[in-house]
Amino acid sequence: MLQVLVRVTRVTAERLWEVDEPLPQGYGVSLNLSIKTIKRVNGKAEGRFILDVSYQPPVGRIAIEGLIMLKGDPKELDKVIKEGNSGKHPQEVVNAALTVGISEAVIASRSVGIPPPIPLPQPPIKNRSGVEYTV
Repeated sequence: MLQVLVRVTRVTAERLWEVDEPLPQGYGVSLNLSIKTIKRVNGKAEGRFILDVSYQPPVGRIAIEGLIMLKGDPKELDKVIKEGNSGKHPQEVVNAALTVGISEAVIASRSVGIPPPIPLPQPPIKNRSGVEYTV
């Protein structure tokens, strides 16, 4: 069984919007996860990742850097290294890095006063043509 450990090594966050101006109502969030080369180190595998969060319009920017450590069967580690170095990282590695990275980004966004980088649920809008309400 593959064990995936993620450690954050750097968190940077900045607010690009003026502090005394209200944030815009409609904004987009872009998440970009980059996992660097995974290699063998002392019987385990290690790699670095960077999660970059940007907003549109540019209200802020967050970058999370960290280390991914993999433990498990040597054959399984070799398979993960081979797949990762060909550009296709296993889903459990990507999910672990995203989960930890987004969690840290939410905390950092609160610190600098920008919206969290997670999509807020939007209630479905039903077409209610012909319906009137009276109070």
